[in-house]
Amino acid sequence: DNTDEINNPPLLELADLNLAHYRNSADVEESGFIVGQPIVSMPNITTEQYEIIKKDKLAIGARDGFPTKVEIVQAEQNNLAKQLMADK
Repeated sequence: DNTDEINNPPLLELADLNLAHYRNSADVEESGFIVGQPIVSMPNITTEQYEIIKKDKLAIGARDGFPTKVEIVQAEQNNLAKQLMADK
């Protein structure tokens, strides 16, 4: 049309979609890094035991230990960001 109004660039929608896909990809990578790290959990720890850990630093291994129940926990897989990429 021959008006004085400025139209959107012809590839704007494709560029917006590309940027959204890039953001989802970054979210997938960050989620994989954060969620993929196992965490030491001590659900039965007392306040006194916690103070010892804070002061002496926790050491777990064949020659070191801690007198309580120690678990390794890891978050379950979350595929929301990956699914958003696939949907795009």
